Amino acid sequence: MKTPGINVAIAVGFVGIMIWFAINFAPGSYQDTPKYEFDISEEDLIERVQRLKKMDTTLNVPPTELYKKAVDGRPNGNNVYCFYVYFKKDKQLFCCLTWPISDNTSEVGLLSVMNEYGLWRILGRDLTSEEEEQLKVIFEKRIVNKLRSMDVN
Repeated sequence: MKTPGINVAIAVGFVGIMIWFAINFAPGSYQDTPKYEFDISEEDLIERVQRLKKMDTTLNVPPTELYKKAVDGRPNGNNVYCFYVYFKKDKQLFCCLTWPISDNTSEVGLLSVMNEYGLWRILGRDLTSEEEEQLKVIFEKRIVNKLRSMDVN
């Protein structure tokens, strides 16, 4: 004969596990991503990203086997736009995201970084606070500040 207490404990444990998975693996769940807000539409922000990469071709991902999956766009119809920038001197590939906040407001964020050996490290999970701060400074200086200084057109 089963006791109701065991069933309740199993149900509570199952719900707890499901909540943990929902928080940590939900699509669009980027709570630890450094975010930078822009007072322009996401479409305009994406246009700026594309222009920046055309103006500074050193940011473009080299066509090598290691980086073959680093293609800008909306993966699997996702609601975020993913773009990659490469920093040759540092031998690092940044995975960045944009998403709309409203019709005239959007954000850009730094999600993860790949080193020269193909190891992805996610901000807020795989890096020390010192490493994250260094990456944020690089991202702000080389990407965010340049995007902010560009005209909408």
